[in-house]
Amino acid sequence: MVLLLFFWTLAVVGSLAFNINSAYQETLVNAGVAAEATVNRDINFRNWAAGKGGIYVFPTKETPSNRYLVHPLK
Repeated sequence: MVLLLFFWTLAVVGSLAFNINSAYQETLVNAGVAAEATVNRDINFRNWAAGKGGIYVFPTKETPSNRYLVHPLK
């Protein structure tokens, strides 16, 4: 009976260790995906801004002015 309890405890502890390791690895993968998405977003924004000639974008049909912005030079 004691031997059975020992192996049962060993199985439960092994399962716990496996699941903790799996969760840790999945967290690392998710963090990598989020970091890559953030870098891609920043690169896309910089390319978009550079394609428009800089940070200030003149109003066009594709990029209209903000109608909620109360400023004479919007």
